[in-house]
Formats: sequence, structure tokens, C-alpha cells
Amino acid sequence: MINYKKEFIQFLLDEKALLFGEFMTKSGRKSPYFINTGQFCNGFNIAKLGAFYAAHINNIFPKAKCLFGPAYKGIPLVVSTAISLREHHDRIVSYSFNRKEIKDHGEKGLMIGQQLSPSDELLLIDDVITAGLSIEESLKLLKAQGNPTVIGVAIAVDRMEKNQQGEDVIKLLQEQYHFQIAPIVTINEILAEVKNLKLLNEKQWGLIEQYRQQFGVRLPDESSHFV
Repeated sequence: MINYKKEFIQFLLDEKALLFGEFMTKSGRKSPYFINTGQFCNGFNIAKLGAFYAAHINNIFPKAKCLFGPAYKGIPLVVSTAISLREHHDRIVSYSFNRKEIKDHGEKGLMIGQQLSPSDELLLIDDVITAGLSIEESLKLLKAQGNPTVIGVAIAVDRMEKNQQGEDVIKLLQEQYHFQIAPIVTINEILAEVKNLKLLNEKQWGLIEQYRQQFGVRLPDESSHFV
């Protein structure tokens, strides 16, 4: 595992953004784990989160010239990531994000930041993909707002789950839109590291195994057992 991946998992644990228990997801599934990026709400942890995104983007998407973050959670992500790309990787990238409501005075419009055009090589930034609806909404918005060339999507965590039709969400989106969706870490990588740290008991691992067997895709080779 690349060093920044292991460090990122520990960061999620330290900031209590990675939790184990019983959580209801937006899709209505009862999940034994939850990734809550809303925990990144101070200068220290949002700067560090941006640094992880920047390291990942510098590694995977060296051609990205502009970052887009969907309102609202994507706004601090693109700002902190753009700052970190400049400070730590000597890359100057622009950023853009949308308003939830169109502004009817002043500069007006729906977008803030870089004014987009088809020549822009844009990277979409998001936190966690479950059903992929937020990505599809962002792509629809971007097409109407300058129609930039979307070269990929960088996310924090791939939960590696099926949609309601039993399809691999990320694989489906990649095939449909012909770009790479690159997570900093996958749930398989998270669970492997949590196993090494011996943080969970046998009952918790049993619930995780059951959940992954029911909803998971791209399970580990070793009969999908984490323990």
C-alpha cells in the first residue's frame, strides 16, 4: 500500500471520520461502517485532507488544470486541495464550484471561481461514492456551465458497493463516461489496515463480512474474509 494511503486511513481514524457500529446510509442500507467527511471542520484537518487529495491527484492525474467541487461539501475540498497542490507539489491549478441557487445580482450566475470552457481539463472532486448520483448531477451541471473536458474523478473512499440493480457503481460510471474514478483508498484497503491494527472484535468482523457479501463488489481474493 502506498504510504499516503496508510497515513490517510490512520487520519480517518484519528479524526473519527471512520466509524464502526450501525449506520443507515442514504441508500437505505444498514451499514457496519461509516465515512463522515463532515468531521473535517477545522483549519488543521481540512488542510491535511487537502494534502491527501493533492498527493493523490499529483500521482494519478498529473494533467489536471482545474478542480471542480459540487456544493456544499466539495467547496472546502477543492480550495484546500488547490492550496496544497501549490504548496507541496508546485502545481498551480484553478478551481470552480457551484451555488445551490442562481445569484440574480452582482456577478450573477451559478458558478464561482474559474469560468469553464471546453478546453479546460477538469478533475471532479468528491468525498464518497455510493450510488454515483452526485457525480451524474455534477456532470450534467458542468455540461451546461461551459462544458469542460472532464478527465476524471478523485474521491476519498470507494465503498465498493453494488447499486440497486446489482451493478458495480464505479465500473459502470467509468464505462459510461470514459474517465477514471480514483479513490484515495478503497474499503478493502481500509478493512485490511483495520485488521492489522486489531481494532474490531469478532462480532464486528462478522457483521462486516455479512454486509460485504450482500452489497460488496471486487471482494478480496481470500474468500472475501477479513479476519
